[in-house]
Amino acid sequence: MISVCIASYNGSKYIAEQLSSIVSQLGEDDEVVVSDDGSTDGTQAIVRGFGDGRVRLVANEGRHGVVGNFENSLRESRGDYIFLSDQDDVWLPGKVGLFMERFGAGASIVLSDCRTTDSGLNVLSESKFRSEGVYTGVLRNIAKCSMLGSCMAFRRECMAIFMPFPKSKYIYHDIWIGLTLESAKGITLLETPTMLYRRHDATVTLTSISDGGEKKRRGNSLGHKIVKRFVLLGHFLWWYVGYKTGLRGKA
Repeated sequence: MISVCIASYNGSKYIAEQLSSIVSQLGEDDEVVVSDDGSTDGTQAIVRGFGDGRVRLVANEGRHGVVGNFENSLRESRGDYIFLSDQDDVWLPGKVGLFMERFGAGASIVLSDCRTTDSGLNVLSESKFRSEGVYTGVLRNIAKCSMLGSCMAFRRECMAIFMPFPKSKYIYHDIWIGLTLESAKGITLLETPTMLYRRHDATVTLTSISDGGEKKRRGNSLGHKIVKRFVLLGHFLWWYVGYKTGLRGKA
């Protein structure tokens, strides 16, 4: 069974298109778990009225934030294979099949390439791997994360390795999942683009490509970035010691 976990918040503009691209690739027993963080724009009504019993809405009580919202979606999931998804991207045909081939060959976590687009799905980059770089290695990814959560999927038992997420405003779910599972299991890279990674004004995550195709500076001060990396490193080292000594869960 496959579970697709989505954390939604005021995503009414794009979420129906994303859901359509996902459910067309799922089996009858699979599910899409949409954890909504108190949307006020009709997102919940769109999800409830989508017309597919495999799509399940979980409405949060109070705001959880991006990371807490994803954690809630993961906890509500029931599948053996977990796919992460943003509310505003579009899955390309064949994505699920390509991932399942890698799982069938023994992979624990798979990270795929994607095409970066503007808000209208006009392609800005044919390959995020090539345009922005993708690499393994804990220190390299702490210095600059190359792991995109919406391009990830993993076996259910892996959740015991990385959950619960650290309670820190400096640490996002995708870098935490990537670092912990790479250290514990190793990451399988899938170099075929499997989705359209939509960039627009309301995007939560940071990117170096704007809708005009030009690089622009986004983010925080140098001091903030340094603090963020030290906090991430500290949490990771604490996790690593716990994992190696058996104090943290093992898959």
